[in-house]
Amino acid sequence: MAISISDNLLSDVAIMLNYTAAERAEDITIDRRIRIMIENGIARLRKSAPDLTVKDFEEEGNVRALLFDYCRYADSNATEMFGVNYASEILDLRLDYEVRSSKNENQEQS
Repeated sequence: MAISISDNLLSDVAIMLNYTAAERAEDITIDRRIRIMIENGIARLRKSAPDLTVKDFEEEGNVRALLFDYCRYADSNATEMFGVNYASEILDLRLDYEVRSSKNENQEQS
């Protein structure tokens, strides 16, 4: 399933990666590479918390920050180190997911 990435999210990641509007206009592959980084980052984080929505990545907070960090690593061709260096944050994300899932199951059983 294709992930719908807003222009705002694309622009924010490009800015965070220090790509200027002029560079992006001159090299049309930059936006495509950034979209791929975002898609891969979302897929990676959804492995830990499958209920994450695109909106979660667009709103300020830990999920968005983790996506940005993943994109920084992807831009440096070092995604294998993302999981190592952000293991604690990824575990927190997973624990939050487990708590939400457990609460939802308990509510459905009531």
